[in-house]
Parts: sequence; C-alpha cells; structure tokens
Amino acid sequence: MPASPASVLPATGETTVHDLRLAEALGFKRPANIRNLIKRHRGILEAIGPLLQREAMVGIGSGAKRAVTEFHLSKAQAAFIIGKSDTREADSVLALISEAFAMLSDGKLVAVDEAAQAELDAAAARAAERRRLMREEKDDYSRIMKSFSKSPSRSVIGHKPDGAAILRELTAFEKQREERQAAQKRQSRWAAQARKTRNPGDPD
Repeated sequence: MPASPASVLPATGETTVHDLRLAEALGFKRPANIRNLIKRHRGILEAIGPLLQREAMVGIGSGAKRAVTEFHLSKAQAAFIIGKSDTREADSVLALISEAFAMLSDGKLVAVDEAAQAELDAAAARAAERRRLMREEKDDYSRIMKSFSKSPSRSVIGHKPDGAAILRELTAFEKQREERQAAQKRQSRWAAQARKTRNPGDPD
C-alpha cells in the first residue's frame, strides 16, 4: 500500500483521509467508485463520527466543470471502508487491522496514556450503545408485531385507543425492513454482475 493518504481538512483542522486518495491506495481501478461505497454505508459511518464532506469542481472535458461531493474520512471511518472495499490491497490492510484487533482483545495492546485509554473506553461504550439500540429495535418490533397479531386487521387496530400510534410504529418498522431488504437485493445484484464483469480492484 502506498504512503498514507491522510491530509488535513482546512475547515476543521482534523486529520482526515481523502476519499479518492484512499481509493487509489486500495487499488480501485475507478477511484470515484469509493464515493458510492461511502454513500451506501453513510449510516454506520455517521455512527462512527461526523462524515466530513465538501463540494469540489472537477473537469469534464472541453473546459467544462461540474460540482461533485468529496468525502474526508476519519481514520476509523477509513478502516470501515477498507473492510468493505474487496480489493487485494484492502484485504492486506484488513488482515493487519484484524491482527491488531485480536491483540487488543487479548490485552496485548495497552493505551500509552490516560487520554488514549479514555478514547478506547469511549469506543467500547459506543459499540455497547449500538448493540443496545439494535436489541431495543428488535424488541420494539416484536412488541408491535405481537400487538398486531392479536387483531384480525389494521382497521381493527386503528380503532383501538392506542391503535394510531401502533400503526405508525408498525409502518415505520415495515418501511425500514423493506429498505434493508431492497438494499440487500441491490447489493446481491451488484455482486452477481461484478463477478461477471468486474476488473481486479473494483469493489462489489
């Protein structure tokens, strides 16, 4: 992998990884593809931290230009994207990240100072909070479906004292489930197409 593609985003002063430079370091044949990958996983990236982005002008030929959105990832966000990139270079870096994680889990890596320990503790707390929210979502969905199953139809639920609230929650959960299922189907189709036509270094 080439030298670190980290840079400093002037607007914040935070050390970040520019999306296209990361793509080049990971061996993407079409570096701009990484932006689709970032957008696809925006939710989890924003759970890791603020997703920094800005508009940039790029040439499109004959002197014309158009605006594009470029992303500046934190190191943690970049590591997540590395895990999703499916290139040989990404696999190599991911193997190193996996080994470092195993050492950390086994207590073989320790914080260099109190500030570093606080960062590790905060990361562990965020992971625990994400697991809690996922459990709550599952429990809430089960509760809603249980309430729904006791009634023969939505119209019956709608006439209950709390029926409107139940229907709103059920509709929201069904929408989220449908969106997840649609995203999974799209990824499966992309993966199938990629296996037929992909060039080495292009992500699914």
